[in-house]
Amino acid sequence: MVACRSIADTAQRLACFDAAAAGLDEAEAKGEVVVVDRSQIREARKAAFGFTFKMPSFMTGGDKPESFDRITSTVQSAYESGGAWVITLEDGAVWRQIDTERLRKSPKPGSKVEIRTAVLGSFFMKVDGQIQIRVRRDR
Repeated sequence: MVACRSIADTAQRLACFDAAAAGLDEAEAKGEVVVVDRSQIREARKAAFGFTFKMPSFMTGGDKPESFDRITSTVQSAYESGGAWVITLEDGAVWRQIDTERLRKSPKPGSKVEIRTAVLGSFFMKVDGQIQIRVRRDR
């Protein structure tokens, strides 16, 4: 498509653009090309918070990727398993407590949480402003 811009003849340039646009339409219909905007990339990066994998280049939007060092969310459900909390957030992300800290109040649906990155790829979660607990993302 970019090469079409250099064609001097108007009719030939238009024909080039039409052919390129048709090719792009066809590729998108076949699922060979996916068009996303920056807000979709940002939401995908936010949804991946807590997973430790290298983001593919298309997730950066061509720029230096926005770094998320913390997120806030709401508890959808929570239960204790073997003395550790398993907390599901409103977006479906599941986080598991990996330390032995005790919370004063049990997390309940609607509780506000903040999760932030810590050193060496670990994460801390605060539930309703209580003491932070160390967590890892399961799903």
